[in-house]
Amino acid sequence: CGACKSCHLSAAGTHPDFQIIILEEKAKQLKVDQIREVSEFVGQTAQMNGYKVVVIECADTMNLNAANALLKNLEEPAGKTAFILTSDQANRLLPTIRSRCFQQVVSIPAPAESMAWFAEQALHVTDDMLIQAGGAPLCVKDWLSRDVFVDRKKIIDGLLSIALQQKSPMALAQQWVRGDVSSVLDTMQYSIETCLQGIIAHKVLNEDLQKLQAVLAGVDVKMIFRYRDTLSNKKSQ
Repeated sequence: CGACKSCHLSAAGTHPDFQIIILEEKAKQLKVDQIREVSEFVGQTAQMNGYKVVVIECADTMNLNAANALLKNLEEPAGKTAFILTSDQANRLLPTIRSRCFQQVVSIPAPAESMAWFAEQALHVTDDMLIQAGGAPLCVKDWLSRDVFVDRKKIIDGLLSIALQQKSPMALAQQWVRGDVSSVLDTMQYSIETCLQGIIAHKVLNEDLQKLQAVLAGVDVKMIFRYRDTLSNKKSQ
């Protein structure tokens, strides 16, 4: 309603029965200590005589220990407690966690609506950034805060250097494996799929991918599709 005590506390970020768990600055995973805080919170009695609500953003980034710690709370929830888990890659959640949740798919907004929101937030976002993030504006904002777009460009440049035989694939692999391998696979899959669209449907790509597409245009498309499928299989493992 925006007028009651609970609404005022929520707006101020001080509601005693609400807890939100987010990625720490520069972190790529939710940690087990953060989930243990949830366990302590749900074990307490609600101070406003209503529900206790826990929101876990980017739930798919929980490491195994964190996911198992959360599972205990989901298996034996305290009375009048609601858990809300958000994820843009729900398939990365443990099956045992997914099976205990009701899934609610939230449609992404229209590109024009997202761009208008970015302008209100004073964020400089290009159409290509929004496309890379699958049209999800909050994902774009998160990636900007963690320099993900910068990292993705480096990976795309690396793929181009491999295609042009300017750098050793093994040297780049050793470099990439020290970072977030999942992010590397996501970027590689995005690059290959986008280049395939450019080759088959003659779509106009951004400058970085145009160069990669020009090289791949001389490769048998069946080989590119097999490579794309290999990346998809690796991501699902």
